[in-house]
Amino acid sequence: MMSVKSVVFLAAFLYSTNCDDNFLPSYIHPCDLSKDDYADCIKQQISEALPHFTRGIPELGVPSTDPCDLKLTAKYKADGKILILPIQGDGDAVINVYGAEVIINSKLTHVKDHKGEHLKLVDPKYKYSIKKTTFEFENLFNGNKQLADATLQFANENWQQIMDDLAPSAIQQIVKTIVKAINKFLLNVTINQIFKNFEHILASRA
Repeated sequence: MMSVKSVVFLAAFLYSTNCDDNFLPSYIHPCDLSKDDYADCIKQQISEALPHFTRGIPELGVPSTDPCDLKLTAKYKADGKILILPIQGDGDAVINVYGAEVIINSKLTHVKDHKGEHLKLVDPKYKYSIKKTTFEFENLFNGNKQLADATLQFANENWQQIMDDLAPSAIQQIVKTIVKAINKFLLNVTINQIFKNFEHILASRA
């Protein structure tokens, strides 16, 4: 199983191994799958590379992933309740999510096409955490500032309960997008461009 940061490491590793070895970052060393300790080698490489990927690697197009803040904008139309408080309005909404962390655990399999053998993420599972969320809603209660301010204060003080309802569907779409993008990338690079002696593993399982 691997976290999303491990997957990001793998994706960037794939990109870098497409180039000449002279262009590989100094902290990335291809692992030889014919050796008994190849699993330990992969774990060690991920462990050594994760701090670099967390900070971001501009030369590989990898953005910083720590911290992860999200700004969601949308049109809203409400005539009901937020938890126990009535809400009514129609307009622009902004939801600011701070310190979001998504951990994706996924199995890796390999598939074959006319280009060769490729890695693929299958059956991804995920969990997430959020440090804080703030809400902004325009035109609440037809512009009644007193009611609007009271509602927003209540929403921002009880953000965690509200996000328990709102976050799962949004996070699920983010995970789907990440997995789809990574798999599209993986299918364009063969395993032989990533690891040494991948055929050794296939032969041992035949």
